[in-house]
Amino acid sequence: MKLKIICIPIIMIMVVLFAIPLFSQLQGVILEEETVTPPIFGLSGSRSVTKTWISGDRIRRDEEAGNQTTIIRPDLGRIWMIHHSDTTYTEMTQELFQGLAMMGLMMFGVTTDTLTGKPIIPDPLFVHTGRTRMIGEWTCHEICTPKSEEGLLGMIQTFSMWISGDTGLDGAFYGNLMRKMMGDLGQDYDAFFDQLEQIEGYPVLLETTIMGTNISQELNKIEYGFIPDSVFELPAGYRKVDRY
Repeated sequence: MKLKIICIPIIMIMVVLFAIPLFSQLQGVILEEETVTPPIFGLSGSRSVTKTWISGDRIRRDEEAGNQTTIIRPDLGRIWMIHHSDTTYTEMTQELFQGLAMMGLMMFGVTTDTLTGKPIIPDPLFVHTGRTRMIGEWTCHEICTPKSEEGLLGMIQTFSMWISGDTGLDGAFYGNLMRKMMGDLGQDYDAFFDQLEQIEGYPVLLETTIMGTNISQELNKIEYGFIPDSVFELPAGYRKVDRY
């Protein structure tokens, strides 16, 4: 599994439509994010741009310079990983998708009780650092997980989010969207999503520190409007393969 799948939180979505933070009222949103990963563990650094399309419950995310696409279709109960370089796709099971999502939850300090198998969710999930800054056109304030020297696989020291109230969206929108992005994990995780819904604004920049190395994901651009249904469909002529 690629390092960035573990280290970068599951698919982070940032959108704005005027000042109405209601997921059901969004016609469609296209956003562009940039992830910067410095050299670490002998791997070369990278700078990559991802594009995400959102329409209703349907989500599409293009990465790897457009060579790989993820389409999430809750209405069909399908998650597709599309590989454009060899015109193939993989259909992920809900269980595998949720497993990857739970790796993302570790970024927030969520762990699992080894006896019961139930999640252990920090409370509070975030603390305010008191720091503020401008990021692009948005005035942001920083919140972060309580510092841990253990973290994910004993490597992550800090995870912070720069939040802005200028995007027109709030924590209720973010929490609802994360539920969908993580495959509706069930009631055991309600305490996690409930805390996300209390965030005073919307994430613009994510920063993760791993062994002194900072990995960032920043929102660069937002567009909104009509998105054709075809964006969320499998490309014609692609062949299904098993890769998981």
